[in-house]
Amino acid sequence: MAIKIGSLLLCGVALSGKSTLGKFLASLLNPMGTSKKVVCIDVSDMIKWGKKIEGGIGDEVRKHKSIMDGGGFLPDHAMIPLFYEWLAMFCKENPSVETLIICGAPRTLKQLELLSAFNHSLVVNINTSFEMAAADLKRRIAESGTNVRADDLRGLAGLKERYKKHEELTLPAIKKLGNAVLHLDRSVPLCERIEQTFTRLMQMNGKSPIEQQLVSEAIGRFHKDHQGISDLYPSVKFPPDPFYLARRDIELPRVSTDPDQHSSFVHFQEVLVEQRMRH
Repeated sequence: MAIKIGSLLLCGVALSGKSTLGKFLASLLNPMGTSKKVVCIDVSDMIKWGKKIEGGIGDEVRKHKSIMDGGGFLPDHAMIPLFYEWLAMFCKENPSVETLIICGAPRTLKQLELLSAFNHSLVVNINTSFEMAAADLKRRIAESGTNVRADDLRGLAGLKERYKKHEELTLPAIKKLGNAVLHLDRSVPLCERIEQTFTRLMQMNGKSPIEQQLVSEAIGRFHKDHQGISDLYPSVKFPPDPFYLARRDIELPRVSTDPDQHSSFVHFQEVLVEQRMRH
């Protein structure tokens, strides 16, 4: 299955910040007042979509619910057909989208075949320590209240299992891609990870999954909003619950091109505060 859009695939162990980075990149790449050219989607959202399908792939996804609740991956024989089916649906319904930022893929060697579905791709791997992830897990559970993810309920034991699965299944895929992968460190400030990603995209020239002009304009918006991101993420630590927010239906605001309006990240900070009060 070949389609005429690009993909930026963000992979990494649990709680490495894939969704957070993906949503910020999409926000910067989509200026306010224009149709979305870049969309961020989490693999978990594809799976939720698959669970709603009657028969066929829907039955196959639901069959593996206990595995996923225990921190395991949806097996390739179900995940790959689901991915293609979701992709076909998405492209049909969103013909103006040029690039997908996909959080949580590839997860296995077999899933590397998914890259062939796009005209150009960049795989980004985010490295993080178990200690940092464990601290974020405790924080996420505390912040989530009654809305705790099933795999989070298993606590540190579940996190260890997810790390084990990542080492056994995902790392071999990352190693096979070699120098084609951009490696980021979760311990450095978010601004640096954003800048490193944009730099690699610009270096790819005609093979970039995102139009060079779009990246160049996003870099300009990034430099303008740099202080807003730094205020939100003043150190190597994440805010209390970026993953909790990312997995709820909270869409990051688009970057405003009007200098009189708040930057997207100041607006996001306001959303963060609003959610604190609500939950």
